[in-house]
Amino acid sequence: MHLTAEQFEEALLNEAAHAGHLGACSQCREALAGMRSLRARLRAAHEGVHAPAELAARIRRQTVGVSQQCAGQAPPLTEPGRRVMRFPHLWRYASLAAAAMVLVVAGAAMLWPADASAAQAALVEIHRQNVQAMTHGGSNVHCGNAQEMEAFLKDKTGCSLSAPCGGGEVACCCTQKFRGRAVGCFVLKTAQGPVSLVVVPDKVETLGMGGSVRIDGRTARSSSAKGTNMLACGVGEYTYCAVGNVDQAHLADVMAQAIRTPVLPSLQ
Repeated sequence: MHLTAEQFEEALLNEAAHAGHLGACSQCREALAGMRSLRARLRAAHEGVHAPAELAARIRRQTVGVSQQCAGQAPPLTEPGRRVMRFPHLWRYASLAAAAMVLVVAGAAMLWPADASAAQAALVEIHRQNVQAMTHGGSNVHCGNAQEMEAFLKDKTGCSLSAPCGGGEVACCCTQKFRGRAVGCFVLKTAQGPVSLVVVPDKVETLGMGGSVRIDGRTARSSSAKGTNMLACGVGEYTYCAVGNVDQAHLADVMAQAIRTPVLPSLQ
């Protein structure tokens, strides 16, 4: 098993974290080196960006003003039995919220790329393990008819998945770990080689794939890592990930068949 997204972040913050695994696993070392390089480039790109000198003082003044208003008296009566509500300092709340949002977005921009890179590396590793399991077997793989594979995945993941009817011959199904959760996969035999169809309960955007492909009216995201191509397409609350050492056009054909006859997942 390779490092999870959380463990990669620990290693980014502390070089000694998970040193034992990193010393023995070249793939995780390469992934971590890429994350460190990306973090360094992001920091260098933003070195010249500075907040105005008076920003901190302005936020403090506004915070004090808001707290004083919150502790103030009720609005005055203009007529018996009628109150006029005034919000002269509402804009101050908005400016504070905007300042907080800037900080949140800045923090997310530093953390999200590493997590996205780890997600793509995990999909590549899932495909590698699927291909190996298809050849050598294992407790996480089952080869049989569609009903047997569906029952196997339901037992292992608790998720009902219907085997895809198109895109290639379904060789087997596997269960793998993605972001700390068990997910179901189908391995398809295609003209260019095996393709893994991995169904994950994550939004497409969190996988960090930059390319864009239109497939049957849907927008799929594409990426490549270590010679492996991948496509991700959202279907309902799930994302289908087609991963393989095949060209992107062939992968798009497989994905098109898969979403025409979708793997219908429903958590039980």
